[in-house]
Amino acid sequence: MPHARFAVEATPRAVRAARHRIAATVRAWGVPLDEDALHLVAGELLSNALRHGGGPLAAGVATTADDLLVVEVWDAGRDLPRHTATPLDEGGRGLPLIAAHSVRHGAEPAGSGKRCWAALPPPEPRWLLTAAGAELLGRLASGPLP
Repeated sequence: MPHARFAVEATPRAVRAARHRIAATVRAWGVPLDEDALHLVAGELLSNALRHGGGPLAAGVATTADDLLVVEVWDAGRDLPRHTATPLDEGGRGLPLIAAHSVRHGAEPAGSGKRCWAALPPPEPRWLLTAAGAELLGRLASGPLP
């Protein structure tokens, strides 16, 4: 199964670059992906690591045997994330967004910090119309059905 891991500088600019690097890595593997969901989940995991974990960061992405795409972020913080936002808070929506776009997610102690991760499902299948299919549909639409 393909996997990649790389260091990320603990700056907002590096976090943005890491989000794009994760997506580029998955595209290079030729793995089907929902790029919007991947950018959102990777961005939330990385931003949370920068804001709440600090220290050296690392990011990773891997595929699993059951076609999940796992995004991982390591940081130096020891406190595991908790959702504490109220409806009136301006921030604190990251964990619910991650949960909404993943089939599983979690956090665990790792070395001197923690690892936060989310497993994204494969994208919904999209139908593609080939030239032969378009020709067949055109013939069916212009004449009686067989």
